[in-house]
Amino acid sequence: MTEDAKWPAEIRLALDGHWDDLLALIDRDPGVAQKDYFGSNLLTDCAHMAGSAEVLRKLVSLGCDPNARSRTGVTPLTAAVTGGSRYGLTTIPEITALVELGANVNGPGENGYPPLHWAIMDNRLDYAEVLLRLGADPSVLAENEWAESAVEVAQRRQNKEALQLLQDWRGLAKSR
Repeated sequence: MTEDAKWPAEIRLALDGHWDDLLALIDRDPGVAQKDYFGSNLLTDCAHMAGSAEVLRKLVSLGCDPNARSRTGVTPLTAAVTGGSRYGLTTIPEITALVELGANVNGPGENGYPPLHWAIMDNRLDYAEVLLRLGADPSVLAENEWAESAVEVAQRRQNKEALQLLQDWRGLAKSR
């Protein structure tokens, strides 16, 4: 048996980006939406891949929790923020869909960091700007031993562009 054959069909379809085929499989067997995949779920596994927004909507409509945390603390939203940036693809539609579907834009993800913190750590200012527009609060502290705000993360990373974005955003928020 090949290494690929060990993965369930729905995961293979997701990994290959066959979204229409995955939607058809989910329609035939809605139970796949609730399966546990090695401590994660199909919603989180799809969230980090560009082009999956329609699948995410379908999975949430079938009862998947957009705030569920995997065994390692990853949420679908943090997966969309970190996965997309790791692969060089944009997952802005997935990020937007997840927040519209009820994902907590300020909720802790992997290592206790909210999605905005991850966007700054990965130097994805396009993601950070979208998250801010969707309600991310730069003053929220990470739920870990460092308890940093997004500004403190940008300072620690010496990311001048992120600091400027956060300062500009803070100024805009005050003027509203």
